[in-house]
Amino acid sequence: MSSFMVSNESLRKIATVLRDCVTRSRLVDRVNTYPIVTDELKELLDVDEQTDLTLYCDIYSRLHGMNVSALYARYDDDADDMYETLDEVPKPIEGEFGGVLWEEEYPLENKPAFVKTCQCYLYQCSESDEIENSTLFKAVSALEKEVALTYIESTPQYENADWA
Repeated sequence: MSSFMVSNESLRKIATVLRDCVTRSRLVDRVNTYPIVTDELKELLDVDEQTDLTLYCDIYSRLHGMNVSALYARYDDDADDMYETLDEVPKPIEGEFGGVLWEEEYPLENKPAFVKTCQCYLYQCSESDEIENSTLFKAVSALEKEVALTYIESTPQYENADWA
């Protein structure tokens, strides 16, 4: 298996959508409405103490850090030249990629592309059990699955399929 540093744009997309999920879960304060936002994720991100912008920056930084950790898990010291240090977090994507994953309220503009972005990120980070068992990895994995499911459920093929 190989690993590389995903693009800043990919990190921005994942961080923005994950931030939106966490933000909306704070508003309704029901984990069952936003199953991606577990108690462990809330604790990791200390969500009650952050604004939307600081929450986004925290998530982005953690996503970046997890990808870097995977590079070191795979390549040891050879990973030194495989990424850029995170001096500044890029701005979140507002409006161009849509909010959270519940289609009727907050549509993602291109769910298949977002799912593939998440899959690529997760693949690049799949270099150690420690990373794969982390709260953040599990949150991105749950996000990817939930967006894929909401996309499938919105297709005519799904609508026309027998309930049997």
